[in-house]
Amino acid sequence: MDEELKALLESAQGEDFDWRNLLRALQHRGYPSGKEALKALRVRMKSFQTAMEASTRNLLAAEAKGLFARHPKLESFAWHQYTPYWIDGDACSFSSNMGYCSINDLNYYSEPEDPDLQTAARDVRETLAIFDDAYLMYQLFGDHKTVKVNRQGIFVETYEHE
Repeated sequence: MDEELKALLESAQGEDFDWRNLLRALQHRGYPSGKEALKALRVRMKSFQTAMEASTRNLLAAEAKGLFARHPKLESFAWHQYTPYWIDGDACSFSSNMGYCSINDLNYYSEPEDPDLQTAARDVRETLAIFDDAYLMYQLFGDHKTVKVNRQGIFVETYEHE
Protein backbone atom coordinates (compact mmCIF):
# COMPACT_ATOMS: atom_id res chain seq x y z
CA MET A 1 0.00 0.00 0.00
CA ASP A 2 1.54 3.33 -0.99
CA GLU A 3 2.07 6.16 1.50
CA GLU A 4 -0.68 8.42 0.10
CA LEU A 5 -3.29 5.70 0.46
CA LYS A 6 -1.99 4.76 3.90
CA ALA A 7 -2.27 8.39 5.01
CA LEU A 8 -5.83 8.59 3.67
CA LEU A 9 -6.85 5.46 5.57
CA GLU A 10 -5.24 6.66 8.79
CA SER A 11 -7.10 9.97 8.52
CA ALA A 12 -10.44 8.23 7.89
CA GLN A 13 -12.00 9.32 11.15
CA GLY A 14 -14.68 11.70 12.27
CA GLU A 15 -17.50 13.45 10.52
CA ASP A 16 -15.20 15.79 8.58
CA PHE A 17 -13.46 13.04 6.62
CA ASP A 18 -14.13 13.22 2.88
CA TRP A 19 -14.81 9.59 1.90
CA ARG A 20 -15.04 10.63 -1.76
CA ASN A 21 -11.29 11.38 -1.76
CA LEU A 22 -10.57 7.90 -0.42
CA LEU A 23 -12.84 6.30 -3.01
CA ARG A 24 -11.20 8.32 -5.82
CA ALA A 25 -7.74 7.27 -4.58
CA LEU A 26 -8.79 3.62 -4.49
CA GLN A 27 -10.35 3.82 -7.94
CA HIS A 28 -7.18 5.46 -9.23
CA ARG A 29 -5.30 2.37 -7.97
CA GLY A 30 -7.52 -0.01 -9.92
CA TYR A 31 -10.39 -0.73 -7.52
CA PRO A 32 -13.60 -0.24 -9.55
CA SER A 33 -15.83 0.49 -6.55
CA GLY A 34 -15.92 1.10 -2.85
CA LYS A 35 -17.16 -2.47 -2.44
CA GLU A 36 -14.06 -3.88 -4.17
CA ALA A 37 -11.83 -1.60 -2.13
CA LEU A 38 -13.48 -2.73 1.08
CA LYS A 39 -13.01 -6.38 0.12
CA ALA A 40 -9.30 -5.72 -0.49
CA LEU A 41 -8.96 -3.97 2.86
CA ARG A 42 -10.69 -6.85 4.64
CA VAL A 43 -8.24 -9.32 3.10
CA ARG A 44 -5.31 -7.21 4.31
CA MET A 45 -6.90 -6.87 7.75
CA LYS A 46 -7.45 -10.65 8.03
CA SER A 47 -3.83 -11.25 7.05
CA PHE A 48 -2.68 -8.78 9.71
CA GLN A 49 -4.95 -10.38 12.32
CA THR A 50 -3.61 -13.86 11.54
CA ALA A 51 -0.02 -12.64 11.83
CA MET A 52 -0.78 -10.84 15.09
CA GLU A 53 -2.38 -13.94 16.61
CA ALA A 54 0.56 -16.15 15.63
CA SER A 55 3.07 -13.60 16.94
CA THR A 56 1.18 -13.27 20.23
CA ARG A 57 0.98 -17.03 20.71
CA ASN A 58 4.73 -17.35 20.02
CA LEU A 59 5.54 -14.46 22.35
CA LEU A 60 3.38 -15.95 25.12
CA ALA A 61 5.18 -19.29 24.73
CA ALA A 62 8.59 -17.56 24.84
CA GLU A 63 7.64 -15.51 27.92
CA ALA A 64 6.33 -18.65 29.62
CA LYS A 65 9.62 -20.43 28.93
CA GLY A 66 11.42 -17.51 30.60
CA LEU A 67 9.09 -17.67 33.61
CA PHE A 68 9.75 -21.38 34.08
CA ALA A 69 13.51 -20.82 33.74
CA ARG A 70 13.50 -18.03 36.34
CA HIS A 71 11.26 -19.90 38.79
CA PRO A 72 12.18 -23.60 39.14
CA LYS A 73 9.28 -24.25 41.55
CA LEU A 74 6.76 -22.91 39.05
CA GLU A 75 5.07 -25.89 37.38
CA SER A 76 2.08 -24.20 35.75
CA PHE A 77 -0.14 -21.16 35.65
CA ALA A 78 -3.67 -20.77 34.33
CA TRP A 79 -6.54 -18.35 33.98
CA HIS A 80 -10.24 -18.50 33.12
CA GLN A 81 -11.55 -16.35 30.29
CA TYR A 82 -15.25 -16.02 29.65
CA THR A 83 -18.29 -13.85 29.20
CA PRO A 84 -20.43 -13.96 32.36
CA TYR A 85 -24.01 -15.08 31.89
CA TRP A 86 -25.40 -12.47 34.26
CA ILE A 87 -24.09 -9.33 36.03
CA ASP A 88 -27.02 -7.85 37.94
CA GLY A 89 -28.71 -6.74 34.73
CA ASP A 90 -25.64 -4.97 33.33
CA ALA A 91 -24.29 -5.79 29.90
CA CYS A 92 -22.06 -8.85 29.99
CA SER A 93 -18.72 -8.62 28.24
CA PHE A 94 -15.85 -11.01 27.71
CA SER A 95 -12.83 -10.79 30.01
CA SER A 96 -9.60 -12.74 30.00
CA ASN A 97 -9.27 -12.44 33.82
CA MET A 98 -5.50 -12.79 33.58
CA GLY A 99 -5.05 -10.90 36.84
CA TYR A 100 -6.63 -13.88 38.63
CA CYS A 101 -4.27 -16.63 37.59
CA SER A 102 -3.61 -19.81 39.50
CA ILE A 103 -0.10 -21.00 40.19
CA ASN A 104 0.64 -24.75 40.26
CA ASP A 105 -3.10 -25.51 40.34
CA LEU A 106 -3.61 -23.55 43.58
CA ASN A 107 -6.76 -21.55 44.27
CA TYR A 108 -7.11 -18.53 41.97
CA TYR A 109 -7.86 -16.17 44.84
CA SER A 110 -5.12 -17.05 47.32
CA GLU A 111 -1.41 -16.43 47.31
CA PRO A 112 0.95 -19.41 47.52
CA GLU A 113 2.51 -19.86 50.96
CA ASP A 114 5.98 -20.58 49.59
CA PRO A 115 7.93 -17.28 49.23
CA ASP A 116 9.53 -18.51 45.99
CA LEU A 117 6.09 -19.19 44.52
CA GLN A 118 4.84 -15.80 45.75
CA THR A 119 7.64 -14.21 43.73
CA ALA A 120 6.77 -16.42 40.77
CA ALA A 121 3.08 -15.44 41.05
CA ARG A 122 3.96 -11.74 40.93
CA ASP A 123 6.21 -12.33 37.93
CA VAL A 124 3.50 -14.35 36.16
CA ARG A 125 0.88 -11.62 36.75
CA GLU A 126 3.26 -8.92 35.50
CA THR A 127 4.05 -10.97 32.41
CA LEU A 128 0.41 -11.78 31.68
CA ALA A 129 -0.50 -8.09 31.96
CA ILE A 130 1.34 -7.61 28.66
CA PHE A 131 -1.15 -9.96 27.00
CA ASP A 132 -4.32 -8.79 28.77
CA ASP A 133 -6.22 -7.75 25.67
CA ALA A 134 -9.75 -9.17 25.69
CA TYR A 135 -10.19 -9.13 21.90
CA LEU A 136 -6.89 -10.86 21.23
CA MET A 137 -7.31 -13.48 23.98
CA TYR A 138 -10.80 -14.22 22.69
CA GLN A 139 -9.42 -14.71 19.19
CA LEU A 140 -6.57 -16.93 20.41
CA PHE A 141 -8.32 -19.16 22.92
CA GLY A 142 -12.08 -18.54 22.75
CA ASP A 143 -14.88 -17.91 25.23
CA HIS A 144 -15.63 -19.99 28.34
CA LYS A 145 -12.12 -21.42 28.47
CA THR A 146 -9.40 -22.19 30.96
CA VAL A 147 -5.97 -21.54 29.52
CA LYS A 148 -3.24 -23.51 31.27
CA VAL A 149 0.45 -23.03 30.59
CA ASN A 150 3.05 -25.53 31.76
CA ARG A 151 6.52 -26.54 30.68
CA GLN A 152 5.07 -28.67 27.86
CA GLY A 153 3.01 -25.89 26.26
CA ILE A 154 -0.26 -24.00 26.27
CA PHE A 155 -3.48 -25.98 26.73
CA VAL A 156 -7.09 -24.85 26.48
CA GLU A 157 -10.07 -26.52 28.15
CA THR A 158 -13.76 -25.65 28.39
CA TYR A 159 -14.57 -23.66 31.54
CA GLU A 160 -17.92 -24.27 33.23
CA HIS A 161 -19.15 -21.37 35.36
CA GLU A 162 -22.36 -19.78 36.63
